[in-house]
Amino acid sequence: MITRRRFLGQALTACAVARTGLAQVAAGVDPNLVALFADTHVTRRENSPFQRQGLARCVREILALNPRPAQVILFGDLSCATGEADDYALLRELLAPLAAGGVRWHPVLGNHDNHAAFFAAFPEHAQTPVAGRMVSVVETPHAAFILLDSGLDGPVQGALDEPQRAWLREALGQCVKPVFVGAHHPIKELGIQALLAATPACRGFLYGHNHAWNPDGARAVPSLCLPSTGHWGDIGFVLARLGPDTATFTNTAHDFYPRPPKFPDQPPVRQPEWTDRIKKRHGATWTTPLVPREGGSVPLFNGQDLAGWIPLNLPEGTFFVREGTLVTTGTPTGLMRTERMYENFVIDFEWRHMRSGGNSGLFVWADGHPANASPFPRGIEVQILDPGFNAPGKDEWYSVQGDIFPVNGSRLKLAGRVSPNGQRSFPVEERTRPSPEWNHYRVAGVDGELSLSVNGREVTRATGASPRKGYLMLESEGSECQFRNLRIQELPSTQPPPEDVAADA
Repeated sequence: MITRRRFLGQALTACAVARTGLAQVAAGVDPNLVALFADTHVTRRENSPFQRQGLARCVREILALNPRPAQVILFGDLSCATGEADDYALLRELLAPLAAGGVRWHPVLGNHDNHAAFFAAFPEHAQTPVAGRMVSVVETPHAAFILLDSGLDGPVQGALDEPQRAWLREALGQCVKPVFVGAHHPIKELGIQALLAATPACRGFLYGHNHAWNPDGARAVPSLCLPSTGHWGDIGFVLARLGPDTATFTNTAHDFYPRPPKFPDQPPVRQPEWTDRIKKRHGATWTTPLVPREGGSVPLFNGQDLAGWIPLNLPEGTFFVREGTLVTTGTPTGLMRTERMYENFVIDFEWRHMRSGGNSGLFVWADGHPANASPFPRGIEVQILDPGFNAPGKDEWYSVQGDIFPVNGSRLKLAGRVSPNGQRSFPVEERTRPSPEWNHYRVAGVDGELSLSVNGREVTRATGASPRKGYLMLESEGSECQFRNLRIQELPSTQPPPEDVAADA
């Protein structure tokens, strides 16, 4: 819920951004333009001049624009190799003209950066919302950019720690305008695909690392990979133009050369096919809407009958419809499944138990039949448990706030808070209301990654599920449980291999 104080604060902030924007336009700086640099890899090494030359060229071209962008975001790997202090001293020199031109720059750190060396070189950036991590929010009149720190000071692969993920959840929850999330590493390495897919305000993910102009709007979370300013791969920068309804990202292609086996004295001689690539990519655009998504979800339950659902191992009448609500008696134990399989999705529904301590669950990516000697199939269960449940082992092998766990041989990589016995992902926050109050679940599943939000906030997550395509099921177990407003938004497929598809019914 947005309080009156928060609403007034957000309104005043929006007005301040608008007033600042008008002043900036008058000064030749456009607050609706943001330049995106990545993988600068600057160094003073004599045999590697082209990294610093490439960044200097990007800065000159940005400052030559009329109007100039108000902001520049640098998407990590700012240092050439290991985050040396002299690299950051050079970076300060190369970026100094931006400030003189009224352009602010915002850093993201990558795997070639070093946090201690960076903060020592740029103490003005050391105070961040997450201690020791370079995170920030860049505001523009029409959208915001949430910038994450995926660098680990050594390993090539990126990741997010729990304090940073908690800050991300909070930042997403406070967004009153469309938002782009950015980091140095690809989204799959960060474990936030499901979280961002479940966030209506999120319009896309921006990243570097791969040194290529590569827009991909056909994924669950639309994404854009950025070129390097001068290291290897696609060379250049991207200019984002943000309007009331759309954001358009335009690529400026300066050059292209493949990754060298070592640092050469100069880039290799341009080949004809490289020239063709540069021509095709220069001026290429990626446009994504900023207006709210429309018509994405459809009912899983029509409010009238059980059309679309099939009892798996239950007698008729265990699930039924009462006054527009889907009801299970709770006895006997078993499940009701969807008619077909689902792969990537965002599911919203409300539930309540009619007895304290009631037990139920949502199965995702499940086989179409029970496992041997079990009432349950192989699959992943999202627990639907009333806080009054108090069997032995509470907070040891189960919680009452929304666990996620594998069942009957399915595989799952637990994440976030893990149960002491190592068999379930536990919620990081208690948000479940007791019987007979209604609760809201949002369950997002993307490419084997799961995110559960309870009453408006993500609490539980997991990754690496197999299967990651299968049936959805509702569980009957113990006592009456009611469901309403069941809806699903299907997301683009990630083409799971046959071994990651559940068994058919």
